[in-house]
Amino acid sequence: MKNDKNILIVCWDFPPHDAIGGRRWAKIAKSLIKLGYTVSVITSEVNLSKKKLAWISEKEFEKIHLYYLSNHLLAKWLVDYHSPFKFLKIRAAQFLLSTFFKGTIFDRAIGIENRFSRLATGIIQKREIGMVFVTGAPFNLVYYTSKLKNTFPELKIVSDYRDPWINAQNYGMKNLSPAKMKDEQAKQNYVFEHADYVTAPNVFLLQEIKDTYTGTKEIISKFVELPHAFDPDDVVQVLNTSKDSKKIKIVYGGTLYLGIDRYLELINRMVMYMKTSFKDKQLEIVFYTNESDKFAFFSENADCVKFSKAVGDKIFEEIATADFILILLSEHNKNYVTSKYLEFLPYKKPYLYVGPEGFVSAKIEQEGFGYYLREPEDIATILLENDKQPFTESVKNLEQYTFDAITTKLLNTIV
Repeated sequence: MKNDKNILIVCWDFPPHDAIGGRRWAKIAKSLIKLGYTVSVITSEVNLSKKKLAWISEKEFEKIHLYYLSNHLLAKWLVDYHSPFKFLKIRAAQFLLSTFFKGTIFDRAIGIENRFSRLATGIIQKREIGMVFVTGAPFNLVYYTSKLKNTFPELKIVSDYRDPWINAQNYGMKNLSPAKMKDEQAKQNYVFEHADYVTAPNVFLLQEIKDTYTGTKEIISKFVELPHAFDPDDVVQVLNTSKDSKKIKIVYGGTLYLGIDRYLELINRMVMYMKTSFKDKQLEIVFYTNESDKFAFFSENADCVKFSKAVGDKIFEEIATADFILILLSEHNKNYVTSKYLEFLPYKKPYLYVGPEGFVSAKIEQEGFGYYLREPEDIATILLENDKQPFTESVKNLEQYTFDAITTKLLNTIV
């Protein structure tokens, strides 16, 4: 007999992978275990000898039943950039994948539907699985999982989108032919017509996903927000964080997205404004990013603006000593709340948002997480307001933004 306390998670990059795509569901798996659930996971093959466990502790990881799927051979060829025959292998993979499989050839789970179905079916029967969570990308996994309803009609399926599918800027979606795009739309339509729930990190993305349905049948799925969150166990404790009142430190950690240049210019103008209007303040802006070429925007302000390589988890030590956390988005992701957004929250530093107006800018202002810099002169008002009501006083109940909280809320909705 199937049991909703026995859960299967399908996640391509689940630990021991260290890719960011595995973080969300590794953390949710940790919360599920704490709540008394038995968790099994299907993930892609990994070289265990070269992988250090990420996102979850060894003790928690040992409680998970882990199963591996290997990529299709042609999918391996497609990204085999180190082979002496790489040109021939990549061209052959492009042609054969495009000929024999529907939709984008850059979905990493392409061509393994039968293998996945056999593995998942065996796990569901052996572990008496009552509920399956599947997360995309790769979105073929979401499609394959929905088809398990044909064998197990009573199985509860939750399809989680970490990113858009049909409107994606990557995975080869932007350059698909009309016929290939219809293939992808048909896959997603099938998901909506069979999966019990569709989740996404915010309500804007959730509605955007729902609006991409092109089918004519009844949508079975219920659409539920499953926000990003933070894990209190990951919060770095930094001592001696007292600050000099004359110094203002602003920290950015992460990728500088395509289309961000105009907002870097805005920051540079803000630096110039502060130099003339706040001569008693010592401004320091540090970008921890691998896009070092963007330093050119600040060449005239090299005394205030620094660029350093990405530092991984050590970014949290820098965040803990900052006065403001810089949030930089561009037009294509102005409505998407990233995982970093919530990871930074427990350090109780105000966000300084620079970018186009959208869901994220509104959320920051409405929830009291920080400020929106629209013009260089806005920094004067921001500094004044922050002195009057520091972040630690404006934001209450951080517990609601933890993985334990969002997992419990999801379960209360779907069980």
